Amino acid sequence: MGAAALVLVKAPAKLYTPAQQAPAHLLLGGGKVLGLLGDAQASLIDQLGPRVVQVLDASSCCVCPGLVDMHVHITGGGGEAGPSSRCPESQLSTFLNAGITTAVGVLGTDSVSRCQENLITKCKALNKDGITCYHWCGSYRIPAATITGSIQRELCLIESCIGVGEVAVSDHRSAVPIAHELARIASEARVGGMLSGCCGLCYCHMGDGSAGLDPLRQALAMSELPITQFLPTHAARNDHLWSDGLQWLREGGNLDITADDRAQHALQDVHDNKPSLLESCTISSDAFGSLPVFDQHGRLVGYDVGDPQSLLQLLQTMVLGIPRWPLEKVLPLLTSQPAARLCLHQKGQIAAGRDADLLLLDSNTLELQYVIANGVLSTPAHSLCACTCIARSPVAAEVSNGFLAKFSTTRSSNGLLPALTVQLHSWPRAAQEEEDKEHARQRSLVPAAPRSLLAACVQGRSPMLTQQAGLATLAEQADHTDRINPSPKGDLQGRNAYDSSTAAASYTVLALGHAGLAIPAVFMPELGAQVFFGSSVISPVHAQLFYLLGTGLLGGGVASWVLRDINHWWLAAVSAWLFCHGVSASALQPCQAGR
Repeated sequence: MGAAALVLVKAPAKLYTPAQQAPAHLLLGGGKVLGLLGDAQASLIDQLGPRVVQVLDASSCCVCPGLVDMHVHITGGGGEAGPSSRCPESQLSTFLNAGITTAVGVLGTDSVSRCQENLITKCKALNKDGITCYHWCGSYRIPAATITGSIQRELCLIESCIGVGEVAVSDHRSAVPIAHELARIASEARVGGMLSGCCGLCYCHMGDGSAGLDPLRQALAMSELPITQFLPTHAARNDHLWSDGLQWLREGGNLDITADDRAQHALQDVHDNKPSLLESCTISSDAFGSLPVFDQHGRLVGYDVGDPQSLLQLLQTMVLGIPRWPLEKVLPLLTSQPAARLCLHQKGQIAAGRDADLLLLDSNTLELQYVIANGVLSTPAHSLCACTCIARSPVAAEVSNGFLAKFSTTRSSNGLLPALTVQLHSWPRAAQEEEDKEHARQRSLVPAAPRSLLAACVQGRSPMLTQQAGLATLAEQADHTDRINPSPKGDLQGRNAYDSSTAAASYTVLALGHAGLAIPAVFMPELGAQVFFGSSVISPVHAQLFYLLGTGLLGGGVASWVLRDINHWWLAAVSAWLFCHGVSASALQPCQAGR
C-alpha cells in the first residue's frame, strides 16, 4: 500500500494550540489535523498498525503550531554595497531547521535584479517543496512593482499574493512617498483584498528617518482607511521609532517587530505599558535580507544577513531567560497572531480541520526535535535536516502529502548543522515492475471474494468490521485489488498515484471509524476528495453515496449498484464500515478553508 495514511502524535508532554491545553494525542492525515484524541481513541488508532498509521512518540516534547513568518526575502535581499553584496536566496532546509512552516516572501531595496517573476516562481517552488508560501507584491519603490499592471489585479489574479509591501517609508532608500500616494496604494490593496479574499494589507518598511510613522498618519487623515490597513515593520528599529510605535499601538494600529536584539525589550515595553496591546504585535525574521548599518550621513558602515533561526532563538530566549515569559504568551506572536493578521485561517493554530503544521520542541530546552509541514514535498538531496517523507503515493518525493523531519541538535565546530541523510519510503520498484508484467492477465482474474464479502458487510452480517483481524484482512484485499485496477490516467506513475490515493482514502476513513470519531467534512469539500487526497479519486456523485450509505440513509440496493463496478468496491467497503458503526450525518460539520 505504501506509507501510512495517518500520523499519530502520541502523548505529548505539553500541548500549546498556541494556548496551553490539557495533554492530548493528535491525529493527522491528508495535511490536516483530524482531531485531538483521548487515551482510548489513541489506543485504538495505534492498534491499526504501521500500514495505516505512523506513530510519533512525543512524550518528551512540547507540541505547538508551526511558525508563521510574514517577512522573508525568499529570493535573497541586499545589494546596498554593490552586486557582490546580494544575499543568497532561501532554501527549504533553512525554513525547516528554523521551524517555519508558513512564509511570506518580499522584495526590498533591489527591485531590479530581484523582480516579481523571481519572487512568484520561488514562492511556487517552496509551496511544491512542502512549506506554505505567499508573497507581497511591490518593493521599496513606488509605483509598486507588479506583473499584471495594478495592485488590485495582482491580488485577484495571483493566488499567492496577499498584499503590497514592503513599501519603504521614512527611509533614505525609499521613493519618498507622499501621503496621497500611500493612501492610494493602501486603498488599492484594500479593495484587492476584498475582491480576492486575502488580507490586502499595505506592509510598510519603516526606516531610521525622523518622520517615523507620521507619513502613515497623514495618509489616514486624508482618506477613510482604518489604521489597521497599514502594517509597519521594523517598528523597534531605534528608540525614536519605537516610541512612536507605542503610540501607534495605543491609537489602535498593529505593528510587526523584527526578531533582533531589540525585540525582547520592545515586547517588554508593550507588556509594561498595556499587556493587551501584545495582541496587536507580531514578530518576523527579515530572513535572507541584508541588515545594513548606516551612519548619520547615510554611509554604509556595517552589513549582515537576516537569519530565519532568529524567530526560534527569540522564543527560546524569552521563555528560558530572565525575565521569563510563559510559552503561551510568546507563541501567539509567532503563530496565531501573524496568521490572523494575514487572514490565513488554516494556519497558526492546532485544531481539527486546520493545516497540520506542527513543531515538537524538547520540553526542557525548547530545541526543535520534529517539524510537521503540510503539503507536497520534494526533499533536497542534501539538507540541514534528516527527513522522513510520509507519502501516500508510490513516487514518494513527487506526490507525498505530508512531511515529517527530525532534527539533530548536534552542531559542528563552525556552528552549522552537519549534512544529514534523507530517507524516503519509496515504492518497491522491483515488485511493482513484476506486477506490471502481470497487469493485463490479472485484470481478468478479479476474485469474487471482495464482492460477496462487502455485500455481507453492507447487510450487517459480517463480524469482520468489529475485529482487528478483519481490518487487516480488508487491508490486504485493498492492497491487492487497488493494484489490479487500471488508472484513469493510463500511465504507470499516474496509476500508482491513483491506486495509492484510493487506498489512503479507504484506510483513513476506516481508521477514523474504528476509533469512533466523527468524519469532518474537510475530507470531502463540495462532495469531492480533491483537496484531501490530492487527486480526483472520488467523484462528487460517489462522495454523496459515500455519506448516504455511511449514515444508513440508503440501503443495500444502492450498495449493490455501487458493487457492480469493481473499480469502486473499496468505496462500498468504507461505506459499509461507516454504516455498521452508525456515523451520524449531523456530525459532518462544514470546515471553511482559508486562503
